[in-house]
Amino acid sequence: MRESSHPNELDLLFGCESEVKYIKLNFKNELAVDFMEKTTFVKAKKNIAENVRRQLLKLSLLDNSFTILSDSSYIYFPLKDQNGIQSLMGDFGGELKTVKKLGVRINRRADDYRYGLGSILTQKELKDFSSGYDAFGNIAVISLPDSLAEKENDIAKIILNSNKNLTTILKKAGPVKGVYRVRPVKYLLGKRTYIADYKENGCRFVFDVRRVFFSTRLAYERNRISNLVSHGETVMVPFAGIGPFAIEIAKKRPDADVVALELNKYGVYYMKKNIKINKANNVEAVLGDFHEASKGYRLMFDRIIMPLPKSSTVFLDDAIAVAKSTAVIHLYAFYEKDRINELKDEIIEHGKANKYKVTFLFERVVRTYSKSMIEVVLDYRIEKQNTVWAMQ
Repeated sequence: MRESSHPNELDLLFGCESEVKYIKLNFKNELAVDFMEKTTFVKAKKNIAENVRRQLLKLSLLDNSFTILSDSSYIYFPLKDQNGIQSLMGDFGGELKTVKKLGVRINRRADDYRYGLGSILTQKELKDFSSGYDAFGNIAVISLPDSLAEKENDIAKIILNSNKNLTTILKKAGPVKGVYRVRPVKYLLGKRTYIADYKENGCRFVFDVRRVFFSTRLAYERNRISNLVSHGETVMVPFAGIGPFAIEIAKKRPDADVVALELNKYGVYYMKKNIKINKANNVEAVLGDFHEASKGYRLMFDRIIMPLPKSSTVFLDDAIAVAKSTAVIHLYAFYEKDRINELKDEIIEHGKANKYKVTFLFERVVRTYSKSMIEVVLDYRIEKQNTVWAMQ
Protein backbone atom coordinates (compact mmCIF):
# COMPACT_ATOMS: atom_id res chain seq x y z
CA MET A 1 0.00 0.00 0.00
CA ARG A 2 1.25 3.49 -0.76
CA GLU A 3 0.37 6.81 0.82
CA SER A 4 -2.71 8.36 -0.78
CA SER A 5 -2.31 11.60 -2.71
CA HIS A 6 -5.80 12.66 -1.58
CA PRO A 7 -7.15 12.51 1.99
CA ASN A 8 -10.44 10.99 0.85
CA GLU A 9 -8.87 8.14 -1.09
CA LEU A 10 -7.42 4.78 -0.17
CA ASP A 11 -5.10 3.45 -2.88
CA LEU A 12 -4.11 -0.17 -3.36
CA LEU A 13 -1.31 -1.19 -5.69
CA PHE A 14 -0.92 -4.46 -7.51
CA GLY A 15 0.38 -5.64 -10.84
CA CYS A 16 3.36 -6.95 -12.80
CA GLU A 17 6.21 -5.61 -14.94
CA SER A 18 4.15 -4.62 -17.95
CA GLU A 19 1.03 -3.35 -16.23
CA VAL A 20 0.34 -1.98 -12.75
CA LYS A 21 -3.09 -1.05 -11.44
CA TYR A 22 -3.92 1.55 -8.81
CA ILE A 23 -7.33 0.89 -7.27
CA LYS A 24 -8.78 4.03 -5.69
CA LEU A 25 -11.70 3.71 -3.29
CA ASN A 26 -13.06 7.00 -1.96
CA PHE A 27 -15.55 7.58 0.82
CA LYS A 28 -18.43 7.73 -1.71
CA ASN A 29 -17.66 4.09 -2.53
CA GLU A 30 -16.69 4.99 -6.09
CA LEU A 31 -14.16 2.61 -7.61
CA ALA A 32 -11.65 3.83 -10.21
CA VAL A 33 -8.71 2.10 -11.82
CA ASP A 34 -5.53 3.74 -13.12
CA PHE A 35 -3.44 1.51 -15.37
CA MET A 36 0.30 1.85 -15.63
CA GLU A 37 1.36 0.44 -18.97
CA LYS A 38 4.53 0.52 -20.99
CA THR A 39 4.28 3.07 -23.76
CA THR A 40 6.58 5.19 -25.92
CA PHE A 41 7.70 8.64 -24.76
CA VAL A 42 9.78 11.32 -26.39
CA LYS A 43 12.51 12.45 -23.98
CA ALA A 44 13.30 16.19 -24.04
CA LYS A 45 15.59 18.37 -21.95
CA LYS A 46 13.65 20.78 -19.76
CA ASN A 47 14.96 23.87 -21.56
CA ILE A 48 13.30 22.80 -24.84
CA ALA A 49 10.35 20.88 -23.38
CA GLU A 50 7.71 23.58 -23.94
CA ASN A 51 8.64 23.96 -27.62
CA VAL A 52 8.53 20.18 -28.01
CA ARG A 53 5.11 20.03 -26.36
CA ARG A 54 3.73 22.68 -28.73
CA GLN A 55 5.06 20.84 -31.77
CA LEU A 56 3.62 17.52 -30.56
CA LEU A 57 0.21 19.18 -30.15
CA LYS A 58 0.47 20.80 -33.58
CA LEU A 59 1.26 17.43 -35.18
CA SER A 60 -1.44 15.59 -33.13
CA LEU A 61 1.25 13.31 -31.67
CA LEU A 62 0.76 13.91 -27.94
CA ASP A 63 -1.13 11.02 -26.32
CA ASN A 64 -3.44 12.67 -23.80
CA SER A 65 -4.51 9.32 -22.40
CA PHE A 66 -1.19 9.14 -20.50
CA THR A 67 0.33 11.60 -18.04
CA ILE A 68 3.46 13.59 -18.91
CA LEU A 69 6.39 12.44 -16.75
CA SER A 70 9.54 14.21 -15.57
CA ASP A 71 12.75 13.73 -13.63
CA SER A 72 15.49 16.15 -12.57
CA SER A 73 16.69 16.81 -16.12
CA TYR A 74 14.07 15.64 -18.64
CA ILE A 75 10.38 15.81 -19.53
CA TYR A 76 8.81 12.67 -21.04
CA PHE A 77 5.90 13.22 -23.47
CA PRO A 78 3.69 10.18 -24.31
CA LEU A 79 3.35 9.56 -28.05
CA LYS A 80 0.29 8.55 -30.05
CA ASP A 81 2.32 7.50 -33.07
CA GLN A 82 5.98 6.57 -32.78
CA ASN A 83 6.43 6.62 -36.56
CA GLY A 84 5.28 10.23 -36.76
CA ILE A 85 8.11 11.51 -34.58
CA GLN A 86 10.75 11.37 -37.34
CA SER A 87 10.24 14.87 -38.70
CA LEU A 88 10.13 16.36 -35.19
CA MET A 89 13.42 14.68 -34.26
CA GLY A 90 15.06 16.44 -37.19
CA ASP A 91 13.63 19.83 -36.19
CA PHE A 92 15.41 19.63 -32.83
CA GLY A 93 18.80 18.60 -34.20
CA GLY A 94 19.09 15.21 -32.54
CA GLU A 95 18.30 16.48 -29.03
CA LEU A 96 15.24 14.23 -28.72
CA LYS A 97 15.11 10.51 -28.03
CA THR A 98 12.28 8.00 -27.81
CA VAL A 99 12.13 5.67 -24.81
CA LYS A 100 9.76 2.97 -23.58
CA LYS A 101 8.74 3.12 -19.94
CA LEU A 102 5.76 2.69 -17.65
CA GLY A 103 3.21 5.46 -18.00
CA VAL A 104 -0.01 6.18 -16.11
CA ARG A 105 -3.25 6.29 -18.06
CA ILE A 106 -5.44 9.24 -17.10
CA ASN A 107 -8.88 8.86 -15.56
CA ARG A 108 -9.42 5.20 -16.31
CA ARG A 109 -12.69 4.16 -14.61
CA ALA A 110 -13.67 0.66 -13.57
CA ASP A 111 -16.24 0.69 -16.41
CA ASP A 112 -13.46 1.10 -19.03
CA TYR A 113 -14.33 -1.48 -21.67
CA ARG A 114 -11.05 -3.41 -21.33
CA TYR A 115 -11.53 -3.64 -17.59
CA GLY A 116 -15.16 -4.62 -18.02
CA LEU A 117 -14.35 -7.33 -20.54
CA GLY A 118 -12.20 -9.00 -17.89
CA SER A 119 -15.39 -9.87 -16.03
CA ILE A 120 -16.85 -11.89 -18.93
CA LEU A 121 -13.85 -13.11 -20.94
CA THR A 122 -11.05 -15.51 -20.11
CA GLN A 123 -7.42 -14.47 -20.61
CA LYS A 124 -7.34 -16.39 -23.90
CA GLU A 125 -10.55 -14.70 -25.07
CA LEU A 126 -9.15 -11.29 -24.14
CA LYS A 127 -6.11 -12.06 -26.26
CA ASP A 128 -8.38 -13.08 -29.16
CA PHE A 129 -10.13 -9.70 -28.83
CA SER A 130 -6.85 -7.76 -28.75
CA SER A 131 -7.73 -5.76 -31.89
CA GLY A 132 -10.47 -3.89 -29.97
CA TYR A 133 -12.73 -1.74 -32.13
CA ASP A 134 -12.72 1.08 -34.66
CA ALA A 135 -14.57 4.19 -33.48
CA PHE A 136 -16.14 6.43 -36.11
CA GLY A 137 -17.56 9.10 -33.82
CA ASN A 138 -20.94 7.74 -32.76
CA ILE A 139 -20.37 4.24 -34.19
CA ALA A 140 -18.01 1.51 -33.02
CA VAL A 141 -17.23 -1.39 -35.36
CA ILE A 142 -15.82 -4.39 -33.51
CA SER A 143 -13.86 -7.31 -34.89
CA LEU A 144 -14.74 -10.61 -33.24
CA PRO A 145 -13.41 -14.11 -33.89
CA ASP A 146 -16.01 -16.85 -34.31
CA SER A 147 -15.06 -18.20 -30.88
CA LEU A 148 -16.64 -15.12 -29.25
CA ALA A 149 -19.88 -15.11 -31.25
CA GLU A 150 -21.94 -16.26 -28.26
CA LYS A 151 -20.66 -13.33 -26.18
CA GLU A 152 -20.92 -10.62 -28.86
CA ASN A 153 -23.95 -8.88 -27.32
CA ASP A 154 -22.35 -8.79 -23.86
CA ILE A 155 -19.14 -7.39 -25.38
CA ALA A 156 -21.15 -4.80 -27.32
CA LYS A 157 -22.96 -3.72 -24.15
CA ILE A 158 -19.70 -3.17 -22.26
CA ILE A 159 -18.21 -1.12 -25.11
CA LEU A 160 -21.36 0.97 -25.52
CA ASN A 161 -21.48 1.77 -21.79
CA SER A 162 -17.77 2.64 -21.68
CA ASN A 163 -17.87 5.57 -24.10
CA LYS A 164 -20.46 8.35 -23.85
CA ASN A 165 -19.87 9.33 -27.49
CA LEU A 166 -20.97 5.94 -28.80
CA THR A 167 -24.60 5.30 -29.70
CA THR A 168 -24.25 2.26 -31.98
CA ILE A 169 -22.22 -0.95 -31.98
CA LEU A 170 -21.68 -2.84 -35.24
CA LYS A 171 -19.66 -5.96 -36.01
CA LYS A 172 -17.40 -6.64 -38.98
CA ALA A 173 -19.18 -9.31 -41.01
CA GLY A 174 -16.50 -9.94 -43.62
CA PRO A 175 -13.32 -8.57 -45.19
CA VAL A 176 -12.87 -5.35 -47.13
CA LYS A 177 -13.57 -6.27 -50.75
CA GLY A 178 -14.32 -4.98 -54.21
CA VAL A 179 -13.08 -1.98 -56.12
CA TYR A 180 -14.77 0.34 -53.60
CA ARG A 181 -13.01 -1.31 -50.61
CA VAL A 182 -16.19 -1.62 -48.53
CA ARG A 183 -16.81 -4.03 -45.67
CA PRO A 184 -20.08 -5.76 -44.70
CA VAL A 185 -21.21 -5.07 -41.12
CA LYS A 186 -23.84 -6.45 -38.76
CA TYR A 187 -25.89 -4.40 -36.28
CA LEU A 188 -25.42 -5.48 -32.64
CA LEU A 189 -26.63 -2.87 -30.15
CA GLY A 190 -27.78 0.70 -29.57
CA LYS A 191 -29.35 3.07 -32.06
CA ARG A 192 -29.95 1.27 -35.36
CA THR A 193 -27.99 3.46 -37.74
CA TYR A 194 -25.10 3.05 -40.14
CA ILE A 195 -24.42 6.76 -40.59
CA ALA A 196 -21.22 7.75 -38.80
CA ASP A 197 -20.65 11.30 -37.55
CA TYR A 198 -16.90 11.60 -37.05
CA LYS A 199 -14.61 14.53 -36.17
CA GLU A 200 -10.94 14.78 -37.07
CA ASN A 201 -8.37 17.57 -37.18
CA GLY A 202 -11.02 20.26 -36.84
CA CYS A 203 -13.28 18.79 -39.56
CA ARG A 204 -16.51 16.80 -39.40
CA PHE A 205 -17.39 13.89 -41.67
CA VAL A 206 -20.62 11.94 -42.12
CA PHE A 207 -20.81 8.70 -44.08
CA ASP A 208 -22.52 5.31 -44.33
CA VAL A 209 -20.06 2.70 -43.06
CA ARG A 210 -21.68 0.08 -45.33
CA ARG A 211 -21.25 2.09 -48.54
CA VAL A 212 -17.80 3.70 -48.38
CA PHE A 213 -14.26 3.07 -47.21
CA PHE A 214 -12.86 5.23 -44.43
CA SER A 215 -9.83 4.76 -42.16
CA THR A 216 -9.21 6.72 -38.96
CA ARG A 217 -5.63 5.41 -39.07
CA LEU A 218 -4.71 8.05 -41.66
CA ALA A 219 -5.65 10.97 -39.38
CA TYR A 220 -2.00 11.81 -38.72
CA GLU A 221 -1.18 11.65 -42.43
CA ARG A 222 -4.06 13.93 -43.35
CA ASN A 223 -2.90 16.48 -40.80
CA ARG A 224 0.73 16.15 -41.89
CA ILE A 225 0.06 16.69 -45.57
CA SER A 226 -2.45 19.51 -45.05
CA ASN A 227 0.35 21.34 -43.19
CA LEU A 228 2.67 20.92 -46.19
CA VAL A 229 0.38 22.58 -48.72
CA SER A 230 1.41 26.14 -49.61
CA HIS A 231 -0.83 29.11 -50.38
CA GLY A 232 -2.40 28.99 -53.80
CA GLU A 233 -1.45 25.38 -54.63
CA THR A 234 -3.47 23.20 -56.96
CA VAL A 235 -3.99 19.76 -55.44
CA MET A 236 -5.37 16.52 -56.93
CA VAL A 237 -6.65 13.74 -54.65
CA PRO A 238 -7.65 10.64 -56.63
CA PHE A 239 -9.26 7.77 -54.69
CA ALA A 240 -10.65 10.52 -52.41
CA GLY A 241 -13.41 8.54 -50.70
CA ILE A 242 -15.63 10.84 -48.65
CA GLY A 243 -13.07 13.62 -48.99
CA PRO A 244 -10.96 13.74 -45.78
CA PHE A 245 -7.62 14.57 -47.43
CA ALA A 246 -9.18 17.13 -49.75
CA ILE A 247 -11.38 18.82 -47.14
CA GLU A 248 -8.68 19.04 -44.46
CA ILE A 249 -6.34 20.65 -46.99
CA ALA A 250 -9.06 23.03 -48.17
CA LYS A 251 -9.89 24.11 -44.61
CA LYS A 252 -6.25 24.94 -43.84
CA ARG A 253 -5.60 26.54 -47.24
CA PRO A 254 -8.76 28.36 -48.40
CA ASP A 255 -6.82 29.80 -51.35
CA ALA A 256 -5.80 26.33 -52.62
CA ASP A 257 -7.75 24.69 -55.44
CA VAL A 258 -8.46 21.02 -54.69
CA VAL A 259 -9.92 18.42 -57.04
CA ALA A 260 -11.10 15.23 -55.31
CA LEU A 261 -11.80 12.27 -57.57
CA GLU A 262 -13.75 9.18 -56.50
CA LEU A 263 -15.14 6.20 -58.42
CA ASN A 264 -17.77 5.21 -55.83
CA LYS A 265 -20.98 7.21 -56.30
CA TYR A 266 -21.75 6.92 -52.58
CA GLY A 267 -18.31 8.29 -51.77
CA VAL A 268 -18.99 11.33 -53.96
CA TYR A 269 -22.45 11.76 -52.43
CA TYR A 270 -21.01 11.93 -48.89
CA MET A 271 -18.02 13.96 -50.05
CA LYS A 272 -20.38 16.67 -51.32
CA LYS A 273 -22.26 16.61 -48.01
CA ASN A 274 -18.97 16.94 -46.12
CA ILE A 275 -17.84 19.82 -48.32
CA LYS A 276 -21.00 21.68 -47.30
CA ILE A 277 -20.69 20.73 -43.62
CA ASN A 278 -17.10 22.01 -43.49
CA LYS A 279 -17.69 24.97 -45.83
CA ALA A 280 -14.78 23.77 -47.96
CA ASN A 281 -15.98 25.48 -51.10
CA ASN A 282 -12.55 25.24 -52.76
CA VAL A 283 -12.96 21.46 -53.21
CA GLU A 284 -14.41 20.12 -56.45
CA ALA A 285 -15.86 16.62 -55.98
CA VAL A 286 -15.67 14.58 -59.20
CA LEU A 287 -17.20 11.16 -59.89
CA GLY A 288 -14.94 9.16 -62.14
CA ASP A 289 -12.02 6.84 -62.81
CA PHE A 290 -8.55 8.40 -62.38
CA HIS A 291 -7.22 6.92 -65.62
CA GLU A 292 -10.02 8.46 -67.68
CA ALA A 293 -10.33 11.69 -65.72
CA SER A 294 -6.59 12.41 -65.88
CA LYS A 295 -6.96 13.16 -69.59
CA GLY A 296 -8.97 16.26 -68.71
CA TYR A 297 -6.53 17.60 -66.10
CA ARG A 298 -3.16 17.45 -67.86
CA LEU A 299 -0.29 19.49 -66.36
CA MET A 300 -2.56 21.22 -63.82
CA PHE A 301 -1.45 20.21 -60.29
CA ASP A 302 1.32 21.18 -57.87
CA ARG A 303 0.59 18.23 -55.57
CA ILE A 304 -0.97 14.79 -56.06
CA ILE A 305 -2.01 12.57 -53.10
CA MET A 306 -2.50 8.87 -53.86
CA PRO A 307 -4.09 7.05 -50.86
CA LEU A 308 -4.67 3.70 -52.62
CA PRO A 309 -1.99 1.49 -51.05
CA LYS A 310 -2.94 -1.76 -52.76
CA SER A 311 -2.45 -0.44 -56.31
CA SER A 312 -1.20 3.17 -56.30
CA THR A 313 1.81 2.40 -58.52
CA VAL A 314 -0.56 1.21 -61.27
CA PHE A 315 -1.63 4.85 -61.64
CA LEU A 316 1.80 6.47 -61.86
CA ASP A 317 1.26 7.36 -65.54
CA ASP A 318 -1.91 9.22 -64.62
CA ALA A 319 -0.29 11.03 -61.69
CA ILE A 320 2.52 12.28 -63.91
CA ALA A 321 0.06 13.32 -66.61
CA VAL A 322 -1.85 15.67 -64.27
CA ALA A 323 1.29 17.02 -62.57
CA LYS A 324 2.85 20.35 -63.50
CA SER A 325 6.45 20.42 -64.72
CA THR A 326 7.51 20.43 -61.06
CA ALA A 327 5.21 18.77 -58.52
CA VAL A 328 5.12 16.75 -55.30
CA ILE A 329 3.56 13.30 -55.08
CA HIS A 330 2.50 11.53 -51.87
CA LEU A 331 2.26 7.83 -52.68
CA TYR A 332 0.88 5.20 -50.26
CA ALA A 333 1.71 1.53 -50.79
CA PHE A 334 1.63 -1.84 -49.07
CA TYR A 335 5.08 -3.43 -49.13
CA GLU A 336 7.11 -6.05 -47.32
CA LYS A 337 9.03 -4.55 -44.42
CA ASP A 338 12.51 -5.13 -45.85
CA ARG A 339 11.72 -4.29 -49.50
CA ILE A 340 10.93 -0.55 -49.41
CA ASN A 341 13.92 0.18 -51.64
CA GLU A 342 12.24 -1.85 -54.38
CA LEU A 343 9.32 0.60 -54.31
CA LYS A 344 11.75 3.49 -54.66
CA ASP A 345 13.49 1.73 -57.54
CA GLU A 346 10.15 1.27 -59.29
CA ILE A 347 9.45 5.01 -59.01
CA ILE A 348 12.94 5.92 -60.23
CA GLU A 349 12.63 3.58 -63.22
CA HIS A 350 9.24 5.08 -64.07
CA GLY A 351 10.89 8.51 -64.03
CA LYS A 352 13.64 7.41 -66.39
CA ALA A 353 11.14 5.87 -68.79
CA ASN A 354 8.92 8.96 -68.76
CA LYS A 355 11.57 11.69 -68.78
CA TYR A 356 11.28 13.15 -65.31
CA LYS A 357 13.67 13.43 -62.37
CA VAL A 358 12.74 12.02 -58.94
CA THR A 359 13.88 13.50 -55.61
CA PHE A 360 12.70 11.67 -52.49
CA LEU A 361 11.69 14.07 -49.71
CA PHE A 362 10.26 11.92 -46.91
CA GLU A 363 9.25 8.37 -46.08
CA ARG A 364 7.31 6.93 -43.18
CA VAL A 365 5.76 3.68 -42.01
CA VAL A 366 2.08 4.54 -41.70
CA ARG A 367 0.98 1.31 -40.02
CA THR A 368 1.51 -2.42 -39.83
CA TYR A 369 -0.85 -4.15 -42.25
CA SER A 370 0.00 -7.79 -41.53
CA LYS A 371 2.84 -9.83 -40.07
CA SER A 372 4.99 -9.26 -43.14
CA MET A 373 3.40 -6.19 -44.78
CA ILE A 374 3.43 -2.52 -43.84
CA GLU A 375 1.80 0.55 -45.31
CA VAL A 376 4.34 3.20 -46.22
CA VAL A 377 4.13 6.72 -47.63
CA LEU A 378 6.76 8.21 -49.92
CA ASP A 379 6.82 11.96 -50.57
CA TYR A 380 8.83 12.85 -53.68
CA ARG A 381 9.30 15.73 -56.07
CA ILE A 382 9.22 15.27 -59.83
CA GLU A 383 10.83 17.58 -62.40
CA LYS A 384 9.81 16.98 -65.99
CA GLN A 385 11.95 17.56 -69.04
CA ASN A 386 9.78 20.36 -70.40
CA THR A 387 10.72 19.93 -74.06
CA VAL A 388 9.47 16.34 -73.98
CA TRP A 389 6.25 17.02 -72.03
CA ALA A 390 5.34 20.12 -74.06
CA MET A 391 4.97 17.92 -77.12
CA GLN A 392 2.64 15.41 -75.45
